[in-house]
Amino acid sequence: MYILCITAGGVAQPVNVLSDSNDQYLRHYSLLPDSNYSFERILNDTTLPFTTGNKLTCHAGGVYWVKIHINNPSQYALKCALFTLPLFDNTIYYYDQDARGWVQNRTGVFTPVRARLYGMADCIIQGGADNTLYVRMNNSRLGKFSGFVNTAFLLRKGAYVQQWEQLNWTICLATVLLVLIFLLYNAVIFYHTRDRAYLYYLLIQLGGIIYSVAAIRGFCYLIPWQGFTHWISPAGDFYYFNLNTFCNRISTLIIMVGYVQFARNYLQTRLHLPGLDKWVKWITMIWAVVDFVHTLRNCLGSGMNDRIEIRATNIGIVVLVLLILAMAIVAKRRDVYAARYFLWANLGSLGFILAIAVYYIFNNGGIHKVWLPGAALVMQALMFAMALVARLRQTKQQLAEKQSEAEQLKADIEQLEQQQQQLTAEHQQIEAAMQQEKNRNAVLEDKLAANNRQLASASLYIVQKNELLTQLKTNIKILGKKLPHGSKELDSIENNLQSSQFLDNDREKFKLHFEQVHPRFFDDLKAKYPGLTQNETRLCAYFHMNLGTKEIAGLLNIDPASVRRAKTRLNKKMKGALTGSVG
Repeated sequence: MYILCITAGGVAQPVNVLSDSNDQYLRHYSLLPDSNYSFERILNDTTLPFTTGNKLTCHAGGVYWVKIHINNPSQYALKCALFTLPLFDNTIYYYDQDARGWVQNRTGVFTPVRARLYGMADCIIQGGADNTLYVRMNNSRLGKFSGFVNTAFLLRKGAYVQQWEQLNWTICLATVLLVLIFLLYNAVIFYHTRDRAYLYYLLIQLGGIIYSVAAIRGFCYLIPWQGFTHWISPAGDFYYFNLNTFCNRISTLIIMVGYVQFARNYLQTRLHLPGLDKWVKWITMIWAVVDFVHTLRNCLGSGMNDRIEIRATNIGIVVLVLLILAMAIVAKRRDVYAARYFLWANLGSLGFILAIAVYYIFNNGGIHKVWLPGAALVMQALMFAMALVARLRQTKQQLAEKQSEAEQLKADIEQLEQQQQQLTAEHQQIEAAMQQEKNRNAVLEDKLAANNRQLASASLYIVQKNELLTQLKTNIKILGKKLPHGSKELDSIENNLQSSQFLDNDREKFKLHFEQVHPRFFDDLKAKYPGLTQNETRLCAYFHMNLGTKEIAGLLNIDPASVRRAKTRLNKKMKGALTGSVG
C-alpha cells in the first residue's frame, strides 16, 4: 500500500501527479489529529501541524484530517472518485470551479448514505493546476478497539467508475432476469415431476441470484439498512460484516449445499455409489456447519482474520466441486444413465465456480472480477436447459419404445383374452356336457335302483317260494309216515317239489333283471371261464351281488355249509378270481 505525505505549514510538499491510468494510488498525503477544527481553519491556518510520512496510521478511536495535493496536467477538469481507507465515516472536501466554492461528499459504512461501494466519494480535479483535497476521517465509533488502523487513498477516474457501474448493474440485472426465467421454468418442471433433484436445482438458482446481487455489493444500495459488525485486526486492517457480506456468505452456502444435494439426487449416488455418497454427504455437512458458524460469529461481531476465513471457505468450495466432478465421472464409468447429461450441463458452471474459488484463495478479489458469478450462472442455466432438452428427447425415445412394448403387450393381452374366452366357452361346453352326463347318470342311477329293487323282489320271491316248497316237503314227509302204502307216490311228489324249487322261468327272470343291472356279466364270465356250469354262473352272480351265505343258501334251498364248499370249489376253478361274501 502506497501512501503519499505532504509537508505542513508552508513547506514545499510532494504532489501527486495524475497519470493516464484509471486507478491511481495517492502516495503522498499528510495527517492531522482533529481538535474540533472547523473546515475554515483547516483551510486557512497554515500553522496546523500536519504529519507527513509513509504508511501512516491513525488511532482507532480518533478523528483526523487528511490533506492531499494533486496535480492534473490536463487542461480539462477531471471528475474522479476518491476511495478512502478506513471505510468509517469520511467527508471529502474539494474545490468546484463551476460552483466557485468548496463542495463536500460524505461516505463510509457508518453514514446513512446509500452507496454500492462504501468509502468512495465523487470529487473534481481541476485541469492545468494543483488541487488540494481534504478528508475528515471520523473513527470515533471504533473507540472500543485499541491500537491503530491503516490508511490508504485510491483515486479512480469518474468516466471509468460510471462505465463500470453501468456494466456491473447491466450484468447483474441481465443475469438475475435470465436466471429468474430459468428458475420459473424449472419450478414448473418440479411441480409436475416432484423430482427432488429439481428442487435442489431451484435452490442453486435462488442462491445464484442472491450471489449475483451481492457480488456487485447491490444489497447495500437496494436496502437502506446499515446494521453491521466490524473489527480491526492486529495488523491494523479494518473488516466489516454488513447485509451484503451476509448475503454473499449465505448464498455461497446455499449454492454449494444445493449443488451437492442436486448431484446426489440427480445421479442417485445413494443407490449407485453408496460409499462415495456417504463421504460426500459428511464432508459437505462439516463444511456447511463450519462456514455457518463463521458467518454467525461475524454477525455477532466476533470476527477472525477475514482473509483466513475467505481462504478456508474457498478451499472447502474447491474440495466440494472436485467431489461433485468425481461422483459424476465415476457414475458415468458405471453407466449411470443421468451422469452423461449431468457432466454436459454442469461442467462449465463447476469450472467457473472452481476458477472463482481458486482466484479468491490466492487474491484479495477485485471489482474487475464481478462478471464471473454471472457468467457461471448463465452458463449453468443454458447448459442445463440444453441438457434437459437432450434428456427429454432421450426420454421421449424411451417412452416411444415403452409405448411400442405396451402396444405389443396389449396385443398379447388381447390374444390371451381371446384364448381365455375360447377356453371359457369350451369350459362351459364341458360343464354342459358334464351336466348332461350327470343328468344321464342320474337317470341311469334311478333305473339301476329300480332294477335292483326288482332284482331284490325276484330274489325275495324265490326265497319265499323255496320256503313254501320246503314247508310242503316237510308236510309230505309227515303224511308219508302216516300212510305207508302211499309212500312211493309221496316220494315222487317230494322229488318233484325238490326239482321245482327253482324253475327255469324264475332263472330267466332273474338273469334278465341281473343283466339290466350288470350288463354282459354272464357273457364275459362265459368267455373268460367257458368250463363253468349254469349253476356255477348263477352262484357267481350271487357272489357278485355280495349276498351272504345264508341268503344264497335260502335261494338255492341248500344249507350254508354247502354254499361255502361250493364257493371254495368255484374259486379254485376260477384260479382265485371269485369275489363275494361267504358270510
